[in-house]
Amino acid sequence: MTTTIIKDFKLNKFTTKNGEYSTFIESMKNSKMKFSGLRILDKAVFEKMTREEFGKWSQKQPENFDGLKEEYALIEEEIRKHCEIASSLYTYKMDEKVHGMSLCDLINQFEASLLPLRKLSQILQPQVTISKTVHPRTNITYAVVKGYWIDAAGNLKRSVNRNIGVEEWKLAELATKMFSPLGFTYFEPAVKMGNGVMVDMVISKGDKSWVVEIKEIDRDAFIKTFISLELWRMYKKEYGIKD
Repeated sequence: MTTTIIKDFKLNKFTTKNGEYSTFIESMKNSKMKFSGLRILDKAVFEKMTREEFGKWSQKQPENFDGLKEEYALIEEEIRKHCEIASSLYTYKMDEKVHGMSLCDLINQFEASLLPLRKLSQILQPQVTISKTVHPRTNITYAVVKGYWIDAAGNLKRSVNRNIGVEEWKLAELATKMFSPLGFTYFEPAVKMGNGVMVDMVISKGDKSWVVEIKEIDRDAFIKTFISLELWRMYKKEYGIKD
């Protein structure tokens, strides 16, 4: 029999009930994207470190990753833009906005203005389910991650389904899938560097490279980041945002 263990990250329970509109819009206005889940170091900095210094660095909490600065700025700009649109519709006086529209029309227009914000809220705080399953014949344990998205009707639907395995090297494969659509053009897993240190991964974009360390302790945070960026790719496609 297949055994399934569910870990549910209940990070986004927003619903549009009366009184929550302005609170939701205000909560989104100053939202910031934060990368987490992988320990990433500028390769130029790494090359000046001793083995001992790198060992100490790899034990610290992951820091924000500057390689996604431009992508995260795009997300934050989308949030700012749609907060302005929704806030304008919500706070303007009726006689300034009606222009022959019915109350139903106005409500529908306001609800439509909230839809991209609700999608962006899922990117900021994705709702994720991780299932660990034991294959009944091989007895091999594997993990499946599921992410959720807001559809055109405003309903929360499962949209991302990935087999991520349970071994650390599977996370390296997942990291490659995450970085590749974002303009990173070079991936080299399990690299022995010039100072003899074996690192989990080296990634490059343009003329800059980074050393990547993948820790089992960071698995949940990394999966959240992976799902967040997968949802952002879906958002860009839906709203015609070019890479």
